[in-house]
Amino acid sequence: MAETVPMVVFANFLSDLAVDLDEGQALATWAQQAPRKAWLLRPGDVFVTPVPLSREFLRFVYDLTGVPPESVAVVEVPPAGAVPQGRAVREAGLEEHVRALAGDRGAALLPTALDASAIAFARDIGIAVHPYPTVEAAEVALRMTMLLNTKSGFRAAAGQPGSWLPAGRVCRRSQAEGVARDLLRDHERVVVKPDRSAGGHGMRFVSREDLRGEASLLLDTVGGPEGLWVVEECLDVAESVSIRMEVAASGAHALFSGAMRTVQGSFTGYSSPLPPSCEHVAGELEEWETALGRHLADHGYAGPFGLDALLDADGAA
Repeated sequence: MAETVPMVVFANFLSDLAVDLDEGQALATWAQQAPRKAWLLRPGDVFVTPVPLSREFLRFVYDLTGVPPESVAVVEVPPAGAVPQGRAVREAGLEEHVRALAGDRGAALLPTALDASAIAFARDIGIAVHPYPTVEAAEVALRMTMLLNTKSGFRAAAGQPGSWLPAGRVCRRSQAEGVARDLLRDHERVVVKPDRSAGGHGMRFVSREDLRGEASLLLDTVGGPEGLWVVEECLDVAESVSIRMEVAASGAHALFSGAMRTVQGSFTGYSSPLPPSCEHVAGELEEWETALGRHLADHGYAGPFGLDALLDADGAA
């Protein structure tokens, strides 16, 4: 798809790709990141956002990107509770407005999250989903995006010999405390994570002291009473690094690398390129990620993806 194709930049942070939609508060908080998608805008694009954007912020963005303000349409979707953005647009009576703005120029939807709601919305307004040639092709990739946005799915896909996965197990919510106690026999601390989370939502760091005696493990309601959780060894992290790649027809290609800033497991920022202290792992990380990219391509996925690694104080991953 040519880069000159107009995009409907669809900042659908309100998506079931992350957590269940009944975790509305977590998703509403996560959606506050939507304004940063304004940096993607080009002349002729449409920006559909779940949160308001101030004129001052947009002026700041356009001054730096050189995009004429009058060449971009911004559609602010009123809050509609814990519903995906495609449905929120319809409930606000804005679907025809977005359709008209997209027009007949061969526009494509560029969603933040490739979920069923975004695909249905693209089909309803008659446009493709970037970078897929058709809506049907995007739909093929949906199963893989849903799978790899779960902790258990990623462990299954990436758990190959030589991969950098911490010791851990997938279990039901009712089993999480028992699994944590088992792992704490061999590790000082563990991380207990809901299978699907947004920005660290629901994560717990648990030490041996926390579960001493009759103490119990208290978990958030994420995923419901039968939801899946992952209990993993807690690493002594010095740096969090990542490589971002793209799956295209010609294969998986590295886009950029960098270091992530986190607080208690929650992402707070990113700096690029990869700092010199982490360069020694770049080759191995890219090799592993290229293999994962081939796996994604085999299951119909196209577009960007990333792989993150944690380094200890000695620089080991």
